[in-house]
Amino acid sequence: MKEDSIHTVEGSVRQLEKEIGIRPGFLESLKTEDDWSFIIKLHALVEAAVSYLLCKALGHDELSETFSFLELSNKRVGKIAFVKSLGLLDEKDRRFISSLSELRNKLVHDISNVQFDLKEYVENLSPKRFETFVKSLDSFSYDRVKLIKAGKKYSVQGFFREHTKTAVWYSAMVTIGIIYQQKELALSKREIETLKKTVKLSSKAIK
Repeated sequence: MKEDSIHTVEGSVRQLEKEIGIRPGFLESLKTEDDWSFIIKLHALVEAAVSYLLCKALGHDELSETFSFLELSNKRVGKIAFVKSLGLLDEKDRRFISSLSELRNKLVHDISNVQFDLKEYVENLSPKRFETFVKSLDSFSYDRVKLIKAGKKYSVQGFFREHTKTAVWYSAMVTIGIIYQQKELALSKREIETLKKTVKLSSKAIK
């Protein structure tokens, strides 16, 4: 990621990394991790980003510690439930976050999973489960899009099958970029509301 403008996905990701207190380029560096570490660290980054979004959207940074105790993907009482109720992320991004969290939970509770291989995992899925896997973890593509890598065109499912790790990484990059932009939008809305209140108070003072 060379572009740092917050008007690009890459720039938004880097800015969010800075704001949550980790080294800019952390997401980029995960490409070289083994698949087990990739999923665990990617989940940690996404969870931190969601907590940050919630604190900023609500205007209470002091809630950071409280949110840290909540599960990420619990759809009733977890962070993702707050995100949905507040309308902060679309279904596609919420689904990606929940699915990534479920995959992480499968891996983290059994040390034998340190040998986890995403490509092998995908190859062992039935056609129906693979279709669900793609739908659950795809937050970057659009209907009938053709993806190109090294000059070769892929369908979304073909890309996930051949380049599983890269596909999951792309989804994470897009979702994290959107999280940053949603944080900016929430701050702007609050500033507008504050300005409206100031204008009303000024008007009353004039009268």
